[in-house]
Amino acid sequence: MDTSFVIVSFPRSGSNYLHGLITASFLNKTIFSSHWVKYLQKNNVIVPIRHPSESIASWVSLSNSETVESVAAWYERFYAETLKNADNIIILDFNDLINFPQKVIKYLSNKTNYLYVEPDISTINKNANIGLYKPLDINDVRLVKSIELYNALLKKKAMI
Repeated sequence: MDTSFVIVSFPRSGSNYLHGLITASFLNKTIFSSHWVKYLQKNNVIVPIRHPSESIASWVSLSNSETVESVAAWYERFYAETLKNADNIIILDFNDLINFPQKVIKYLSNKTNYLYVEPDISTINKNANIGLYKPLDINDVRLVKSIELYNALLKKKAMI
């Protein structure tokens, strides 16, 4: 796979917005996106991370068959594998991505030596369903392991 950027993400963690942001900023660069951890071994891998109380609740709200327990187990498997590879990938905090997209682009440019153009942020689809679901209580016992993984990954996130 000859790509400029590889986005590997858990669903509802900002990957679509990140894809649009990269597309608008790095012209003529190829992007591959996946929810499969097997792609963590590629070059220029970016993994956006989002608090489990939000991403799990968002995914469950969009699904007709998923439960909090099943999605939390998936979240834990995904981010446990991400944590194993954390030293070789770029970890982006969802909050940084949404609140400071220009800083994220500058960071990616510095990391990859790719030139970028300032994107028109207003034209990029965030694909968010924020407000359409209620985030889970952070004290929910079903999220303990997920939150531990999230906090461990935050310690390794890109410092934009």
